[in-house]
Amino acid sequence: MTDAALTPAQAAKARARAQAEARLKRRYRAETRFRFYGRAAIFLALAFLVVLLGRIGTQGYSTFVDYRISLPVEISADRVDMADLGGSNFNLMVAESALAVLGEQDDPYGEASAEMMAILSGDLGFQILDRLREDPSLVGQTITVQGPMKANASLYYKGQISRDTEIGGRLLSDRQLDWLDELRQRDMVSGGFNWTFLSRSDSTEPEQAGVLGAVVGSAMMLLVTALLAAPIGVLAATYLEEFAPKNRWTDLIEVNINNLAAVPSIIYGLLGLAVFINWLAVPRSSPLLGGLV
Repeated sequence: MTDAALTPAQAAKARARAQAEARLKRRYRAETRFRFYGRAAIFLALAFLVVLLGRIGTQGYSTFVDYRISLPVEISADRVDMADLGGSNFNLMVAESALAVLGEQDDPYGEASAEMMAILSGDLGFQILDRLREDPSLVGQTITVQGPMKANASLYYKGQISRDTEIGGRLLSDRQLDWLDELRQRDMVSGGFNWTFLSRSDSTEPEQAGVLGAVVGSAMMLLVTALLAAPIGVLAATYLEEFAPKNRWTDLIEVNINNLAAVPSIIYGLLGLAVFINWLAVPRSSPLLGGLV
């Protein structure tokens, strides 16, 4: 049957059907494009995530590698004041012991010992201080201390500081690099997993810093948050959804709850500073204040 044989009503229905089929095809094509765009966006986001995690891994993996030195140190009685142990310069004592092991002597202005202290962590001196407090009889003896190298020395062992760099462009002198090489050749320096990074808290010295304080503080803050938010939030949500009458007050509360989700966290921090510290004088505990905010 041709269009010429169709009645006007039949022709109109045929045109409407054709138009509907065309619209349906366009909708299917649009839906297909939409699915493609969505999958492409997800794939692109995953690709960026992989790149980000890859960069973090390739640049940050060396954090878990630690270089430590084992050094004999002579505790000279004339260098230690038992009445004021904190006033003794144990870092200088450690540096002079390292120079002696390498067959070096300090110069009149103490430049060699200063350069040596710049590659040996101050943790070595604190170890001697703690051990003398526990056992004063160690004065006059030679003890062995083990501790991390300074951050720049570790970077040299990790290959992130090179001799090829001009002296003005690196943080270690040629003499310090020679010392580091000789200490490594004498098997006085060894590398291994950086347990300090997991077992210590923050520090001004990079080689002594760790994430334990941040992890524990975050866990405590989440605990405070859960103890406060779970009962209050659940009870409030249950009341608003099941028991509260639907009026302008409940609508206002729900609108404000939705709006609070878009408030930047810095605003909550300033609010917590003003209310909990300046007004209520809450103790300055990061987990407690963070959980309250």
